[in-house]
Amino acid sequence: MHLPPEIPCQVCETPAHGNHFGAMTCRACSAFFRRAIIDKSEDGFSCLRGNGKCQVKNLGKFYCKKCRLKKCYQMGMDPKNIQHNRDKIKTPPTLLPQTISTLVGRPSYIIHCSPLSHTSKKSIVDVTYLIDKASECLDYGPQLLNNEMKILERMYMANEFLEAFEASEFSNFSKNLTQIPVIDKQFFMHFWEVDFLKTAKWLSYLDGFQNIPRVVQIQILMTTWHLRARLDRLCRTAKLRRKMKIGENDFMIGSNSCLDLKTCKLDVSWCTDYPNEQIQFFIEGSDDWVHNEVVDQLEDLNPSDIEISFMTCQFYIIKIKKYLIIQRE
Repeated sequence: MHLPPEIPCQVCETPAHGNHFGAMTCRACSAFFRRAIIDKSEDGFSCLRGNGKCQVKNLGKFYCKKCRLKKCYQMGMDPKNIQHNRDKIKTPPTLLPQTISTLVGRPSYIIHCSPLSHTSKKSIVDVTYLIDKASECLDYGPQLLNNEMKILERMYMANEFLEAFEASEFSNFSKNLTQIPVIDKQFFMHFWEVDFLKTAKWLSYLDGFQNIPRVVQIQILMTTWHLRARLDRLCRTAKLRRKMKIGENDFMIGSNSCLDLKTCKLDVSWCTDYPNEQIQFFIEGSDDWVHNEVVDQLEDLNPSDIEISFMTCQFYIIKIKKYLIIQRE
């Protein structure tokens, strides 16, 4: 059943797509409700404001999952209306392959349908060249280290150098804020390289990191580069939103690049046979990929640059300590 676009979703007020579990809602709110019930993730929800009265912020976005679920119930959505065991998975759950989705405990990311193309074609993206580039970057910090500086001051200075590094190494760097219209292969390849190499340079400033064998340095880099990059984007977005230099829909991707969460398009045709519409359905209405909840919290917290450096360092210090413990054993 499809509804005319003027009928709003009873939960988030964006155009509704039909009756889902007892209420007229959009597909995003329907998927959110189903995930919360089936995955039992509602048990871990907590109100961001602490008063249980969070409202839709803008463009149908609920940044508080607990209050969003509360409104689902208020509008009449009933867990009894969910059809269990209807997903088209022939393999028993115990035999599911260790995919990213099952590994990180997010089975809702698995698309339970066949792509239009039934070929065995696989998309392989070769990024091994980044390892050689990163190895050179790991020697960057010691050339500029000042042993008299405290660790947080040094890591703050590392962030300053990274801005200059991005401007000098990547020709499309601009001082003016650039809006990214499409998230496509060029987008991913460019920002993977930027984030990977910036993290390698940042790690070269970290105390004790140079004492670790190069092969282990690379392993740490490969498993953590996206985390440093994500924290950097979250903090950068929160800071600029707080200063009202970007809008509520803008999310910072690079030093001077952002995307509009409302208008930016997704193109995954280069790496999957699934239509863009199906992929978009599974991220529609979800803030997981940009973590708007965290951006809101960082806006309220308003950490200084030194405090942000501390937050980032803590993660890597734990990683290095684990490595040293394993070596002693």
